Amino acid sequence: MVGLTHYPFCCQFYGVNKKLIGIFVFISTAVLFFTGAAKIVSAVGNAGILGLDEPVFGLTYRHLFYLSGSIELLIAIGCYLRFKQIAQVITIGWFALCAAIYRLAFHYLGPAHWCPCLGTLTGSLHISPKMTDWLLVGALTYLIAGSMLILVGHCYGNGWRKQTSFPA
Repeated sequence: MVGLTHYPFCCQFYGVNKKLIGIFVFISTAVLFFTGAAKIVSAVGNAGILGLDEPVFGLTYRHLFYLSGSIELLIAIGCYLRFKQIAQVITIGWFALCAAIYRLAFHYLGPAHWCPCLGTLTGSLHISPKMTDWLLVGALTYLIAGSMLILVGHCYGNGWRKQTSFPA
């Protein structure tokens, strides 16, 4: 039987490779720390956009940046403190899915501009909004795909593959 274990990229599904998970968590922690810090630094600024209401929750961008930046920093700190790896992966995946849903809602509600997800800091670094948007979509894709692959591998390796039917 050719199973998922023949794909080394998928973290050796029968015994989820802890070293690869550690690398994923380390990179994810760095991404969350950087984006969280960038949002908080932007929220402290005095750019005009910070006083405007964003379309999804109706908060000002300043409050949204404080809130989401704080959550990202808390997750990064939690991952750095080395809680259980599977809890880290679940938390990273949960936050990434929430961020992706927010971005979809933001674009659905019709703003004609790029999502100012990192605030005004990117302007100070001379990074275009389009490039920032693509980098953040790539980071979200990495966080979601990595966490889902690890979680599927963890569940598959812990009994799902042995179960032929679900109990009634």
